Amino acid sequence: MGTGESSPAATEIAGMGPSGPRGLEAQAKNERIVLTWESADAPSLPVTGYRVSLSPGDLAVDVDADTTRAVLRGLTNGQPYDVTVTSLSARGEAASHSIEGVVPMDRPDRVQRPTLKLKKRGIKVKWETPDGNGSPTIRYVVSDNRGFSAEVSAERTTLMVRGLDPGRYRFRITAVNAVGASRPGAWSRRIAW
Repeated sequence: MGTGESSPAATEIAGMGPSGPRGLEAQAKNERIVLTWESADAPSLPVTGYRVSLSPGDLAVDVDADTTRAVLRGLTNGQPYDVTVTSLSARGEAASHSIEGVVPMDRPDRVQRPTLKLKKRGIKVKWETPDGNGSPTIRYVVSDNRGFSAEVSAERTTLMVRGLDPGRYRFRITAVNAVGASRPGAWSRRIAW
């Protein structure tokens, strides 16, 4: 077997391999992760592409050297993923950069129709906790058809609304998490006060 000096194949790939991709960033979206990065430094061996990998899921996809963005789709909201982008050269895999614990998430589901109950001093509004889609609900906004609005902490799913004028009322709930607000919830039935 020839030495490195006399082997054409060894001479062809001699040199310093590329660095890992620079400035790797991950954005968590609804059932997907968007990765962006800057091209790797390549002192002597050019970058031939990048390998994007995901765990869990054992996904590995190769992209060309001009690509600096990848979208990983079909993921599970609320599941932490580790993502890695590795520089490729004629030698194979070079350096890599990773981000751990990226969690796909979305706004909460729409809150279903709340139930109302007449009490001596007001109307009690009660609702069910919606799916947070990977991000826990941090508060609720309770509103009625006559301009009332109140924020309620995520630990509560009831509100006693007091100081009402005579009339017919209905209520709906909006859930809020770290991503944003859900669609306004379904209106309750009307109730007279």
